[in-house]
Order: sequence, then structure tokens, then C-alpha cells
Amino acid sequence: MSSARLEKHTEKPRIYLFDNVKCLAIILVVIGHAIDFLTHAGANQNQFEKSLYVLIYSFHMPLFLFVSGLFLKPMDKDTKFPKDKVIAFIAIGIVLRAFTSILKLFLGENPQFAVLDIYDSYAWFMGAMAVFIVLTWLLRSYSIKIVLPIALLVGCMSALPKRTFLTGNPTRRCAVSLSAALAP
Repeated sequence: MSSARLEKHTEKPRIYLFDNVKCLAIILVVIGHAIDFLTHAGANQNQFEKSLYVLIYSFHMPLFLFVSGLFLKPMDKDTKFPKDKVIAFIAIGIVLRAFTSILKLFLGENPQFAVLDIYDSYAWFMGAMAVFIVLTWLLRSYSIKIVLPIALLVGCMSALPKRTFLTGNPTRRCAVSLSAALAP
């Protein structure tokens, strides 16, 4: 085999730090969801559980998005729209929502299948990744000096309670979300 073909097929060395960060984020998601599920009523939740829940939820999803961004191929003004990747994330999200609805049906619960409700199931992250890729493609030609401060501002706003912008009713849902924006 020629050396040119060997060079073409050599892969970059794997960075195990990213694997460990993804593993930590997955474990934190499981712990956060377990705390939420086991103490959903709120009356059973002690101060340690509340503190751990708030700590985990304050950074675990931004961490997932950050790690996902590390593996996104760079885009410039000549990059074609990555429709296959966007469609794949949307399709996976819909399949996971359908699976969740079927599972709820078998468990005797009332399944509600809502594609646009980001709080319908754990599959919301697939839609968020599709939006992330679309936004990355749309903003690819803008300076990082413009995009980064706006992204940080939107990220900080998403941690505010919904009542800050819309109603006087407190909720744990964030301010910058499709369902929060469309809620009556």
C-alpha cells in the first residue's frame, strides 16, 4: 500500500478526556433525573437533594452542548447546509418520543405525543441539537465577537424563571424555550 493511502487513512489520536467528560455528564443527567423523579412531589425533598438538583441542572446540559460542539465539523461561508445531520436528529427525537409514548401506554399511563413540546420526554435534546446545528450554520459567517456575547446572554436568560418574562406563575421551565414562549 502506498504511503499516500496510509496517510489518508490515519486517524487522529482519541482524546480520552472528552470521553470522560461525556461519561460524567451522562452520570449527572441520571442522578438529576433520579432526584427529580424520586422527589417529584417536592414535599419529600430535603435541602441536600434540592441543592444537588440545582447544582447538576445548572451546568450539565450546557456541558453536553459544549462537548457536542467540540465534535461538530467547522463551517465556513462555503459549507453546504447539513440537512442530513439535522434530519437525523429530528428523526431520532421523534422515534424516541414515539417509543416513550408506547412505553407509557404499556405502563397504564396516558401517553401524549407532542412533537413541539420540549418537555414531553427526554428526547428534547435531539431537537435542541438540530436547532444548534441550524444556528451554527446560519451564524457561520459572523464574527465570534458578536456571536459569543449574544449566546452567553441567551444562555444566562434561559436560567431565569418563566414568570420573569411571561406570567406571574412560577415554574421550573426556562424563559427561552418554545413551550414557555407559546404558553398562555
